Amino acid sequence: MNVPMTNAIDTIENTTARTPAQDPFALPEPIAALRRQVREFIRTEVFPAEPVLASGTPEARALLRDLQGKAKANGLWALAHPEELGGRDLSLTEYVHIGEAEGESEFGPAVLGSEHLLDALMLHRHAPEGIRERYLPGLVGGEVMPCYGMSEPGRSGSDPSLMTTRAEPCEGGWSIRGRKWFSRAAHADFITVMCRTEPLGVPNGQAFTMFLVPTGTEGFTIVRELSVLGTTGDHCEMTFDNVRVPDEYRIGERGKGFPVAGERLDLGRTHF
Repeated sequence: MNVPMTNAIDTIENTTARTPAQDPFALPEPIAALRRQVREFIRTEVFPAEPVLASGTPEARALLRDLQGKAKANGLWALAHPEELGGRDLSLTEYVHIGEAEGESEFGPAVLGSEHLLDALMLHRHAPEGIRERYLPGLVGGEVMPCYGMSEPGRSGSDPSLMTTRAEPCEGGWSIRGRKWFSRAAHADFITVMCRTEPLGVPNGQAFTMFLVPTGTEGFTIVRELSVLGTTGDHCEMTFDNVRVPDEYRIGERGKGFPVAGERLDLGRTHF
């Protein structure tokens, strides 16, 4: 007989608690208690709100803000973010159990402030000080919306070295030209975009660089919204037509975009 996932999880969590000394796979009680608290919040607050949250309307965005405020008031916000950024600083091995509870709803990570963890950690570790000061507080606080631009129309996603979006040095910084798609740019405040900055023939690991581009920058245009698994409203195709950014908007070292992206994606595949 098939057992509903929530019932199976409830059965496990309602079993007599065992300590790590009794069972090496048992969760420490503080993490187990936090997971129960997160699961209860998701089921009682987020589940009933899902039809509105899925609508993509202004009402949905207002409801999301309200739920985020409740999460903050209950001490459930930004659990995996570093403490110096205002988070709870859970380790990866602690957070994976919390992430399981968040993930009972597709809106759980957005409501609890972990949806943009990868962007926050990337800026925290690799962005210049000015960028960190300008964007990190709002990003961790849920007031700033990021997106990530790597995939391109007509290019195989399995071989990112085929990307054709280029960034070239210009007076005062860089000029970016190219196309990206399947980035959640519809409501984003900035996009982190991967560009080729070195000539063909340079090894791929030294040929690409990432830049932060505010979505209000001249030359950045959303071409159209794209359907993903039958839904629309977030993912877009966009163009960069001589988009100019100063060098301080470079994320990581020149030519080292792939290692930064690899660090981001490795963590993302583990978390989500």
